[in-house]
Amino acid sequence: MPEDSPVSFRVILVEPRYEGNVGATARVCANYGVEDLVIVDGPELTDRANIMSMHADELLDDARHVNTLKDALKGAHLSIGFTAEPGEKPQDHRRGALPLAQAADIAHSMQGRTALVFGREDDGLLLPELSSLDNIATIPVHPGYPSLNLSHAVAIALYEVQGRDRYETTLQPASATRDEIDLLLDTFEHMMIESGFRDHKMEPAMICLRRIFGRTRLSTWEYHRVMGVLSKALKAMDAWPEHQRLND
Repeated sequence: MPEDSPVSFRVILVEPRYEGNVGATARVCANYGVEDLVIVDGPELTDRANIMSMHADELLDDARHVNTLKDALKGAHLSIGFTAEPGEKPQDHRRGALPLAQAADIAHSMQGRTALVFGREDDGLLLPELSSLDNIATIPVHPGYPSLNLSHAVAIALYEVQGRDRYETTLQPASATRDEIDLLLDTFEHMMIESGFRDHKMEPAMICLRRIFGRTRLSTWEYHRVMGVLSKALKAMDAWPEHQRLND
């Protein structure tokens, strides 16, 4: 990928158990030119991690350590979580996973930083964590043994999204930020509440909307257009939320 590419990547490891896997992941990140590694509530790193990182010691030393996935996602425009247990039904939005190649195409569709999120070696990403991400992807493997080693999964994902040459000759629009998408989702949720949406349908509807925005990857201009439609409707209902009035 060209050095001036508008697309960049962050690798997030959520509660990895083994420091060797963290070190091996740092090495993989270095292989693909990814310098943004974030570890959520990970193990203490000793010489074992440095040995597994080979010559990626500096990247490993510079990795950010945070307490929550929310903190790890700050500054990212798009998030893609990886699971070995994709949903079996179309309506299962929590585990509804895209093929890896499709997720990679989405990541390259606009400018911005994409966070690639990997879960625990034993339990993967939990349902609440999957629900908070823009897209879910799965790596195709033999169904008899679908679980990959953590660093191997990262290597395959980075090869797909970063290793292949992707030169764009057309100008790509800037992506809406994660904060903008969150505000848009908050506004949709407010509209559903004001319109009498049933409580038990709220969560699946919100996850569905997040997945839609994750697949389409709204540009900044598209975000403002959609927010304009919502604001017009809510103001007509005299239900424009207070947090929005403050920003008018």
